[in-house]
Amino acid sequence: MPAATQKAAAESSSVIPWWLDGMSAVACAVIRRDGMLLEANRGFHTAIAGPHDDPQVRDAFLSPTFDQFAGRSSRMSGGAIFTGILNLGSADGTTVSLRGSVYDLGDCLLVVAEHDVAGITRAIDRLTLLNDQLAQTRRGSVGRQLERSHSKLTPREMDVLERLVTGRSNKEIAGDLGISPRTVEVHRARVMAKMKAKNVVELLQTVSGWPLP
Repeated sequence: MPAATQKAAAESSSVIPWWLDGMSAVACAVIRRDGMLLEANRGFHTAIAGPHDDPQVRDAFLSPTFDQFAGRSSRMSGGAIFTGILNLGSADGTTVSLRGSVYDLGDCLLVVAEHDVAGITRAIDRLTLLNDQLAQTRRGSVGRQLERSHSKLTPREMDVLERLVTGRSNKEIAGDLGISPRTVEVHRARVMAKMKAKNVVELLQTVSGWPLP
């Protein structure tokens, strides 16, 4: 069978176009509503830290969680049931934030997302500035201000918060504090909930008071 014919046949049986298979900047995946991965391109596998033998990817969706949109449906076939920031994580504690949409395919969901390069650049600039301030004052005026403003956080949650806003991963925080990445995830979730932040960018906005366009 000619190569062009093979590509056409593959594309006809696949939701994701063949020309997106090797792209890393765009993450595409078709996922059953029970969380089983049916097909995905390189970008999606990269976002969840590589391909896995277990096709269950429900736990890779940190916020919103998979269950928060898996039960939704669109009024029209192929319509979007979620649009915004998707925070994907992996077993090693890394988190990737992508801007994209989830589409209703009936029994399955189509995830199409890309790195928010401009947003990431703005966040890194602000993280760098805050990191410099924290490094200079370590538990000084900025630290005391955080403690006064966010006294509802426990001392351990404060430790995790200070490291989160400097851009450190769950794995790095775990190494700093001598705890497991899973324990960091628990503290991180509690910090996010108490601070009413959906992701680290919103957390930074809350802590620093700087508006993010």
